[in-house]
Amino acid sequence: MIDTYNVQNCHAIAGEITTLANIRLDSGVNRLSSRILPESLTTFPVIAATGTEDAQWSAIVAWTVDTLINAERPETPWYAGGAGTLPISAPELGLDKEWQRRVLTSVGNYGDIFDRHLGKGSLLKLDRELNANHFRGGLLLSPFLE
Repeated sequence: MIDTYNVQNCHAIAGEITTLANIRLDSGVNRLSSRILPESLTTFPVIAATGTEDAQWSAIVAWTVDTLINAERPETPWYAGGAGTLPISAPELGLDKEWQRRVLTSVGNYGDIFDRHLGKGSLLKLDRELNANHFRGGLLLSPFLE
């Protein structure tokens, strides 16, 4: 598909936004200047997938994604925000009381990761749009555990 686009046998590609952003980076043999249209044709969910044979690993991945999303939530008069909302103690999973803080110290919250790998701090320069947290108009939402 990309080769066909690069040699101009087709003039448009539909796909997931990160795929399109990578294509936009590579001008190909014809030195094409590509753009991503602002209107999305569909929404692709961002999900974490794990094997079914390891329930403990699946639970750790799910709690980690929840932690990354929740850590970006702002504090308001109605609920705590940021890392202060996170105490998930799960010794049965091998997670001590400080595991979430170590994750956030190592990689930052979901927004930090997005900006570094896909957003303004990356080569792709994608806007968050629907990938933003729900309080910023996006679709990311994790359970409120208070």
